[in-house]
Amino acid sequence: MAIDWANWTLTPEGGGAPAVANAAKRKPVPGSRRRSDATTSPGPTALGAMLRDRGVVTDEQLSIAIARQKTTGRRLGQVFVELEFVTPEAVLEALSQQLGVRTVRVNAHTCNLRP
Repeated sequence: MAIDWANWTLTPEGGGAPAVANAAKRKPVPGSRRRSDATTSPGPTALGAMLRDRGVVTDEQLSIAIARQKTTGRRLGQVFVELEFVTPEAVLEALSQQLGVRTVRVNAHTCNLRP
């Protein structure tokens, strides 16, 4: 038997008809999903759009930053900070929301690791 990944069926080694007839009516294996079965989710919002929607940057500043990003290859957040359109904290806050993780600032405190 061989797996025909394009159709998600088992076929005999010599070619022939699929060993699993009417595979579309079978129940899917938990945790697996065909591309056509996948629900379309909007995905994460782009960093530039998040900053623009919050009123942190203007459309013009966003266009300038994207153009600079294309020429330098740097990350958009870094470009925004280099152009002084936003603070590093504003980028950090937007990335935190985009990625769904909390931020913790540890550089404001001194940690003494010696007993």
